[in-house]
Amino acid sequence: MTEIIDAIEKDPYDIELDQAGYFVIKVDHSDKCIYVDHYNYDKKIIRTIRGHDARNLYWTILENKWISSLSHAAYIGKELMRAEYALKNNENYSQN
Repeated sequence: MTEIIDAIEKDPYDIELDQAGYFVIKVDHSDKCIYVDHYNYDKKIIRTIRGHDARNLYWTILENKWISSLSHAAYIGKELMRAEYALKNNENYSQN
């Protein structure tokens, strides 16, 4: 028989910061791109990643090891999908 495990309830505001920095995601409808700014904790921009879809942006971030925690990777994936949806449907996007 397969073991059933109940999901852990966790406060979404109780987070551990990723040592690799943080990301700010923006949608630009004029050029049909999603921009992802990568910052360090001195609030200095390290790089900007530009793309048209969540998948390619996500894999670019992962492959370059610009993210170091699984929870942060999951959050970025979710936000990139929201940004892509907004871009494709000509809607506003605001990062959670």
